[in-house]
Amino acid sequence: MNRNYIFPITGMFFCACISASELKIGVGAGVVTPYEGAKKYILTPDAMIQYSELTDDYGIFSIGTEGAKWQYNIYDSINVGVIGTYLQGRKEEIGFSGNTNTDLKGMGDLKGAVAAGLEISYAINEHSLYINSLTAIGHRNYGGKKIDNATRYEFGINSNFELNNEWSSDSNVSIRYVNKNYNQAYFGVTEEQSMKTSYLPYTPNSGFKDVGVLFGVNYKLFDDLYLNLKSGGYYLLGDSVNSPIVKQKYGLINMIGMTYSF
Repeated sequence: MNRNYIFPITGMFFCACISASELKIGVGAGVVTPYEGAKKYILTPDAMIQYSELTDDYGIFSIGTEGAKWQYNIYDSINVGVIGTYLQGRKEEIGFSGNTNTDLKGMGDLKGAVAAGLEISYAINEHSLYINSLTAIGHRNYGGKKIDNATRYEFGINSNFELNNEWSSDSNVSIRYVNKNYNQAYFGVTEEQSMKTSYLPYTPNSGFKDVGVLFGVNYKLFDDLYLNLKSGGYYLLGDSVNSPIVKQKYGLINMIGMTYSF
């Protein structure tokens, strides 16, 4: 189960300042909605690995399960970046044995896609304001309709506070704008899909999709080993709200995990 539909960049484990090079691994579990707009919740496992390299002249490079990113400081507190990741698809039956959601049964499986984009950010003390974009690369067809170049823009602020030697906190507040093909992929219902489900056909337009918040508390158990607690949620906006597959306008996310840095 992937949470990227809510927080595409922040991920479960907040990445604070890194040293010259760092390898971080983590495992966890959480309770989330199986898809945006679902009313039910499922238990899902999660895992991450990320390697980051801070260079003197070429910025920060990172790669891992959340994707790849190059970030470069161009002036004072202004940074630009290039993002590459995998935009997760969606199964018509979501979950695993004994914990499966079938609200989308008959819609068919939405294939994932490699995605790329750009980011610009501005750091202010413990905060970072950012704008980024992600566009799915390649051809995709869902429910008999082309959804090529599905694009999402995200505007948000990341914050990180060192409370003391053992405790730290982090947060993300963000809002997302998507193009028509993105909305069609995740909230639309084609004629073909309508014939196989109880949902009426629906074609959403581009617009703001949702606003999300995520708060975290991290506790240092031992050297380089941390306990991570995350809690947050999203609220749907625009045409996504009127989709027939949407059972509820909001969803919550609660996760617990552990990370270790090398």
